[in-house]
Amino acid sequence: MMIQELTQWCSNNWRMMHGREKHSRFRTRHMDVLWKTKPRLVVEEISRLKEEEGRSNTDFELRTTASKNVIGRMSQEELNELQEAAKDMEQNGHSEDHKRR
Repeated sequence: MMIQELTQWCSNNWRMMHGREKHSRFRTRHMDVLWKTKPRLVVEEISRLKEEEGRSNTDFELRTTASKNVIGRMSQEELNELQEAAKDMEQNGHSEDHKRR
């Protein structure tokens, strides 16, 4: 009986190291990076959408559409800059100002 209890305890408590590791990285979306790095562009696009289409949606509801439009109009250089900002955010996490909120 003692051996069975010991075997059961071992199987419940011993795990391989790779299963216990926590990943410190997090994934970021380009839309989120754009909103954090260049919110003025997104806000301007939201305003343009509201005026052009006569929408009454809240700014938050239009943020995704506006971000997609801004990203769609970016040059390759700007897209590369956005990609680098996303990589930096994934490696280093959020800025100190964002963490303090």
